[in-house]
Amino acid sequence: MPPCGKDERMFVVSEEERAAIRQVFEAGGEWAAVAELRRHFPLQRNEDALAAVRAIMQWRSEPPLQVRGHKREDAGSKQTSASIGPIDTGHDNSSVFETTGRNATLLDRKDWTPATFEAVAAEHGGTGAVITIALEGEVCGAFGIDQRAAADDVMVWVVTHLPTGQRLPREFLTRAAAIACVIRLEGLDCWSMVDAAAMQRHPDTVVAQRVLIEAPGSREG
Repeated sequence: MPPCGKDERMFVVSEEERAAIRQVFEAGGEWAAVAELRRHFPLQRNEDALAAVRAIMQWRSEPPLQVRGHKREDAGSKQTSASIGPIDTGHDNSSVFETTGRNATLLDRKDWTPATFEAVAAEHGGTGAVITIALEGEVCGAFGIDQRAAADDVMVWVVTHLPTGQRLPREFLTRAAAIACVIRLEGLDCWSMVDAAAMQRHPDTVVAQRVLIEAPGSREG
C-alpha cells in the first residue's frame, strides 16, 4: 500500500457501520465492501478504501475503531483507535515487524494497572503494512493484557509485549492463566529489546516459546 498522504485524517467507524460493511463483505467480497464503505465515507483512492476494509475485517472483535482517511466524529462513544501505515520489515517474514520502542511510558509497572497501550498486527495482502491499534487492558513490567473475542467468539485474554507492540502467539482462557504465564516469562532478557526482528534471534526466545506452548489454560492464538 502506498504511503499515507500528509493531509490524511482519521475517521471513526461505528459498530452499525462496521456491521453493514461486514455483511456486504461476507456476501460479495472485498470490493463490494469497498463500495459499501464509500457509502459512509468519501475515500477517493482504491488503495485507501481497500486497506480500511481490511482493517475493519481484521479487528472484528474490537470496539468501534478509527481508520486513516476522512475525519468523522462520533461524540460520546468509547473508542478504540486503529491506524494503517506502511512499514519496511527488511525481512521475508512479514509477520516480524521492525519496531522502535512503543509504550515507553507504561513499562516497568510493578503491579497490574489499567491502561491503554499500543499493539500492532500485519495488514492482510502482504503489503508490508501494519495496523496499529490502541487496546484497553492492564499493564505490568514489559507486558499488557486485554480481553477480547477470538475468531470462534470465545472470550480470551491476549498478552502483548509492550516495547514492540506484538501479541504473544497464545490465547488464555482466564486472566489468571495469562498473568501466570507472564510471571514465568518476565525474567527472560529478550523482553528488554525494542526491535521485534532482533528479539526473534535472541537465545531466550526459544525458552519463551517453550513456556508459551506449555502454559496451562492457553491455546494457540
